[in-house]
Amino acid sequence: MAAGRSFILGITLFLSALLSGCGPDSDEKVLLSFGGTGTYADLDIHLPPGTVGRLAREGALLSEGAVFDPPVHPIGEVRSLSIRGHDIELESTTLVDGMLMTKDFGAIEFLIPQERSIEMWGTQSQKDEIEDWLSEQ
Repeated sequence: MAAGRSFILGITLFLSALLSGCGPDSDEKVLLSFGGTGTYADLDIHLPPGTVGRLAREGALLSEGAVFDPPVHPIGEVRSLSIRGHDIELESTTLVDGMLMTKDFGAIEFLIPQERSIEMWGTQSQKDEIEDWLSEQ
């Protein structure tokens, strides 16, 4: 598995349902999911050197990709991020240990659980703030 494999610029982030069991005031991490395929990013990220993955299941084809356990914090740059067509202002475009700083919503955590899959995580309060902001747009 090539540790420095580059992800394609302008990749569409497909995000799934948020982690269950967290209340609205919780600071536990939740998957930042905003419905459908409405989250897009212009990014150039890589797996950290020395990252090793395993095949998702016994007998899987190499083309099916690797799974990372625990998920990997990517390195690189996120040049832009938008949700439902609305740009999120970034304080910095550089990922630091998988964290991206936004101007209005704080740090958002990027994780790669498997090849060709990127997740964004934050607190429930961040998710609520972003949802409120989106409803005002």
